[in-house]
Amino acid sequence: MIEPTPVPIQQTSAPPTPTPLGTAMLEPTSCRSGSVGSNVKCYDLTVPEHHSNPSGRTLRLHVAVYKSTLPDRVADPILFLMGGPGAPGIASYGWAAGNFPPFNSRRDVVALDQRGTGHSIPKLACPEYNDFLKVDEATQRPSAESIAQDNAAFRTCHDRLITEGVDLSAYTNAETAADVEDLRRALGIDAWNLFGWSYGTRLALTVVRDFPHSVRSMVLDSPYPLQANQLAEYAKNYEVVFQRLFERCAAEAKCAQAYPQLEQAFYQVMDELDAHPVKVGNTLVTGARFIDLIGALLMDSYEIRQLPDLIYETHQGKHALLDSKVRQIFTYDDYFADGLQYSINCADEVAFISPDAVATGASSVNAHFARYFDELAQIDFGICSFWGARPALPIESAPVVSDVPTLVLVGDTDPFTPPTWAKLTAATLSQSQIAEFPGLGHGVFRADFMTKYCVSHLVGDFLDHPASKLDMKCLDTFRTTPIGFG
Repeated sequence: MIEPTPVPIQQTSAPPTPTPLGTAMLEPTSCRSGSVGSNVKCYDLTVPEHHSNPSGRTLRLHVAVYKSTLPDRVADPILFLMGGPGAPGIASYGWAAGNFPPFNSRRDVVALDQRGTGHSIPKLACPEYNDFLKVDEATQRPSAESIAQDNAAFRTCHDRLITEGVDLSAYTNAETAADVEDLRRALGIDAWNLFGWSYGTRLALTVVRDFPHSVRSMVLDSPYPLQANQLAEYAKNYEVVFQRLFERCAAEAKCAQAYPQLEQAFYQVMDELDAHPVKVGNTLVTGARFIDLIGALLMDSYEIRQLPDLIYETHQGKHALLDSKVRQIFTYDDYFADGLQYSINCADEVAFISPDAVATGASSVNAHFARYFDELAQIDFGICSFWGARPALPIESAPVVSDVPTLVLVGDTDPFTPPTWAKLTAATLSQSQIAEFPGLGHGVFRADFMTKYCVSHLVGDFLDHPASKLDMKCLDTFRTTPIGFG
């Protein structure tokens, strides 16, 4: 494999400038995102909808600051940047942080409901899409009809948001990065440490690109670099990860004995479900929805260990585990801001890809994956044709070049942000280090316990001494014996 090499990039357009000092307002408020401890203070940050027009329409962003209670507290906090795009930062931090030691140390942690998400105002949720899913997932309609209905649901959401006065072109990575800079200055922070997860890494990279002097260090967990394009690589990345799962099971004696010919069983399951779908609650599980289900489970490294069992039981016509996982995953709520996701993705990703490029990326993969991801791409292209996102700026697909110290974390069983993207990210970050964990999926820090706290050890050491070379000996065990199944 040819390793990516650093490529100098010239900025091709000016990013939004932060709001003039004294214009962005930070006001104490009650915490609106579930139960919080006595060490948490919440705020609303008022920012311009467009930073180029500070006197225009404004947005209110909800912020939570988790104060360190340790006597040796230091002045450079961690800013937690959630993924999606569209997931609420504060609620996500609440359930994702858990007992991860770097989030409960001598540094304050700041969590932000990014513009359009969580308890920020407005929120770009699309309940119309959830209404569509409740009907669609109970049927086995032709894909063309399902795609048309999906697009229609988002058209209804789009029209409602426009009627409510939302300017959908204002929701981009660059505008959110300018919000982050406004927040840093409003809190009186000289420089902070960015902790980005999934899409949050793309936002962190945008912040360090546009406001490099505001960042002391970055931790990028499951990185999504600006020059990567998920639509073009999605099908191939999925197939690579599944092949890795099959090979790893075959190489592990206990797994190989319990689940012989796992690869064949998996592809047969999708054929069987297409021919004879299984009804679980409201959901009719077809082959495509089985891919949906496993994709969601790959977001959690703990769930990966049960995938051979899920595949094999379903292949044998036993549906107890399938029933449990479907009811766990297929839920309908407004936790996620789908409208925000399309504003960002249409402007910063879909604009840089063509249907032909998607087809080329899927040309050599299994037909099930190729068909599934082709349909996803058709949905995205259809929605972006009317969504009204900001016209694409070339800088939003260019690699970020920076000398800010960076720790890159990645699991090798992650089809969403694969190890190749981690290397691509690090290639233009001159002070970067990569920690790759065999057997882990998306969101490495959430599997800290599975790594015997190797993740928190590396992150803690890095935050204390970001310019120093890390001792990664705790990774050696996993390199020789990947985290297995069962």
